[in-house]
Amino acid sequence: RFGKTPIPSYIENHKLNEKELRKRYQSIFAKHPGSTAAPTASLHFTNRVFKKLDNKNIERLFVTLHVGLGTFSTLLPEHFEENKLFEEHYEIDKKVADKIEKLKKSGKKLVAVGTTSVRTLESFARNKKLKSGTDIFIHTPFKFKNVDCLITNFHVPKSSLMLLVEAFLQSKKSKRKLTELYKYAIINSFRFYSFGDSMLII
Repeated sequence: RFGKTPIPSYIENHKLNEKELRKRYQSIFAKHPGSTAAPTASLHFTNRVFKKLDNKNIERLFVTLHVGLGTFSTLLPEHFEENKLFEEHYEIDKKVADKIEKLKKSGKKLVAVGTTSVRTLESFARNKKLKSGTDIFIHTPFKFKNVDCLITNFHVPKSSLMLLVEAFLQSKKSKRKLTELYKYAIINSFRFYSFGDSMLII
């Protein structure tokens, strides 16, 4: 009622008013209050995109992770020493968890939308808790147990998010490193960060 949309500091000189920001900087499927920012990969999804997915019989499963301020923090030596990150709270509905288990056993691909979903799905794969705090630090080498494909934006430098995506690329035995992909994106004028472009890693 009284607050303002907590958009990242790097979004400067935008001409969106508060009403427009609340609409643009919010996932269309947002449900539970708690995050300090929107999972930006989710911003690519609209009702029109969902309708196209439905037409192709692509099922959607929803999980919750409350994005914390640590997401935007620069990595520190202690993160590597303790092999832990800032803690964030996640929740997975029992029916969704059962569908994930069934999907994995069937050999079908699980596509995570955003690093937020990856942290949730990989934490669940390890502790089997439907509701928990996660301080998982995903970096190379890392064995992904749930996530098969990833849709992600282009992230800020020196962030844990970049290390997560690099770890995923290496798990897929990618011929290119993340820095090479970022150079390609810069040369071709891709948009970075929250309202930027995304990439699909298969």
